Amino acid sequence: MWSIQKKSIREHDRRVLQDYLLEIDSRLDKGEGLPDDLPNRAKTFHDIGVINRKIYVDMAQKAKKQETGSQIQRDVVTTKTKTVSQVLTTASERMT
Repeated sequence: MWSIQKKSIREHDRRVLQDYLLEIDSRLDKGEGLPDDLPNRAKTFHDIGVINRKIYVDMAQKAKKQETGSQIQRDVVTTKTKTVSQVLTTASERMT
């Protein structure tokens, strides 16, 4: 649950920063730029990059967890298969 909230907050923050960046770019394109627009634009680009990296790290961690979960499931299936096989072998040996 927490990761979903965290992802939602990050995506919202990224959208807000992108909208702000569009406002700055629009003013600059019209030639109506404010004195702080260039430094704010650079900082906003940086902040968007930081958020993107955090999102990518979260995605990589999620993929790794899923991969680990899949490996655990494969191990359980393999163990159960071996156990069933051993039981069947033991039963067939008793019958002969």
